[in-house]
Amino acid sequence: MSEDIEAVFDQDRSHPSGPHRNALFDQKRTEEMLGSVVSGLTAKVLEHFYGGNESKIPAVDYLGVKPAPAPSLPSAPVLPFN
Repeated sequence: MSEDIEAVFDQDRSHPSGPHRNALFDQKRTEEMLGSVVSGLTAKVLEHFYGGNESKIPAVDYLGVKPAPAPSLPSAPVLPFN
């Protein structure tokens, strides 16, 4: 139990010891694997839907229903901005 606490508490986290020593390596390996999956899927979607041409990807400024304009309140007092 004490070695588990020392592996994290008051230690350099880039050089863990004890049961957590491989966690950093495993995290980096997982990030690399997921990154290559995302890159591959992105390339396939780009090729399938847009013929590999990134300029054909539509740009959207707002996702969802655009909000309705706020109603005007003619009887509401306007406070000065200082």
